Amino acid sequence: PAAELAALDAAARVFHASMLEATRAVLRGLSLAMGMAPSALEERVFTAPSAKVLLVAYDPVERSELSCGSHTDCGFLTMLCSRGGRGLQAAP
Repeated sequence: PAAELAALDAAARVFHASMLEATRAVLRGLSLAMGMAPSALEERVFTAPSAKVLLVAYDPVERSELSCGSHTDCGFLTMLCSRGGRGLQAAP
């Protein structure tokens, strides 16, 4: 199991770095959409990012069912990676 854990750790670190880059791209897009310089938001809110990777697999549910229930994610941005699932439902 030690080799498998090391491989999982390495893959998670690569994924984490990739998600940080994706977040930077989203911040650039948001900055531009608000008429700001491309780096404006990154310079203000992403100078020392505290980011976590949470790997979760939820069982499929019927449309009328809730999977993990109503909750608030911590942090600035939640990026959901899904393969064909219904994904995230956001509420105001």
